[in-house]
Amino acid sequence: MKRKRTASLGCLFWIALILLILVIFLFNRSRIEQVLEATGFIDVLSSVQEKPEIKTDEPETKAPAKETAEEPASGPGKPESRIEEKPKEADDSFVALEIVPQEAPTQAEDSPAVEETQTKRLRRATLYFVFHDGTSGELRRVVRPIYYTDSPLTDTLKALLEGPSASELNQNLLSLVPQKSEIRSVAVKDGVAFIDMTEAFRFNSFGYEGAVLQLKQLIYTATEFPTVDQVQFLIEGVKQQYLNPEGLYIGKPLGREDL
Repeated sequence: MKRKRTASLGCLFWIALILLILVIFLFNRSRIEQVLEATGFIDVLSSVQEKPEIKTDEPETKAPAKETAEEPASGPGKPESRIEEKPKEADDSFVALEIVPQEAPTQAEDSPAVEETQTKRLRRATLYFVFHDGTSGELRRVVRPIYYTDSPLTDTLKALLEGPSASELNQNLLSLVPQKSEIRSVAVKDGVAFIDMTEAFRFNSFGYEGAVLQLKQLIYTATEFPTVDQVQFLIEGVKQQYLNPEGLYIGKPLGREDL
């Protein structure tokens, strides 16, 4: 009984002591706070209450970078590719990528077509030049390769007007067609070759005989073609009766037997 009374008195003592301390603390709170701040005791309590960071020796691992699909480089002849993303399903943990090839562009229908170049063809042509021995002249037959495109007759006559080659000149062959003469056009109808010449064709410095030989050169060369029997000469598109003042008649188609 005496022990219980002593315990009760001890509890009352401690309660009274705690109350006394609280009363003293309340009356002197501001001064106590100043003393704690001055001594740094509050900072110590704060550092103790903070949870210390626990560091481990394990190496830090980085999350793997998300892979990206690279578009293949597009080039001539290769279809371009584009990336389409499929909708993500509920239980998928990644996004699936699908490469869908696109069709290569086709050439526009209205694009300009490549022009076809005309190719020249080769044939063995017969030309007639004049062999002059110093006193008189006569025709000589020469065979040479001639390149032509559409009209072998026209190109052959133009080669005749260009004159003999170097080797033919060494054989004393020459042309009596006036040098400034040019062919304006050539047409063949019913066995007659209509050869339109420029005005310079009318004047031959070798006179009447030279004019006859110049006509023979063209008539014999043209009639080597199987489709030509005679030649009708035109001057600047007009049919003339006479070639020169000496009266060489060209008003009708002429053949080999006419001169």
